[in-house]
Amino acid sequence: MSRVTELEKALTTLFRKGTEVGYTETEIDEFLENIDYHALLQAVWNKAETVYAYRADGKNALSLDYRSAELFKQRATLLYEDVGDSYIGAVFAARSMELWLLEDMGFAVVAKFSVNAGEGEYVTEYRVYKGSDWADSEISLDLEDLVAELAALCDPYYEHEQPIYEL
Repeated sequence: MSRVTELEKALTTLFRKGTEVGYTETEIDEFLENIDYHALLQAVWNKAETVYAYRADGKNALSLDYRSAELFKQRATLLYEDVGDSYIGAVFAARSMELWLLEDMGFAVVAKFSVNAGEGEYVTEYRVYKGSDWADSEISLDLEDLVAELAALCDPYYEHEQPIYEL
């Protein structure tokens, strides 16, 4: 099975779970028709990163730059973030839920707590894996927004600003 077919199958399975939370089959079919799987696979491969359970980064010379253990043992691409509680003041602190696409075309739902001080001068993130089924998790996934996020991932591919990988 080709990687494009694997991606299409994975996203179809993900979107079909929408029937459990109120989406109709017709809506889901419309969402799936709007996805360019070839461009999306290129974008996903280009955006894939190693995800850590804990990360601390700072821009100052003596700041702590730290990475804990890998969260997934494979690279992943962030597809969707649902920001929940947040505080904006001298620092920006937020609790959010994330949906990641793994290299093996599986999905991971992750809870994240982040603190951003000084407009990115110092950032810490703590993540906990919550499972692979978004319908049974705390994430509030809007499938229409997810389609928009997937399309936005493909923009550099359409604008020829992204490397093209041989599939």
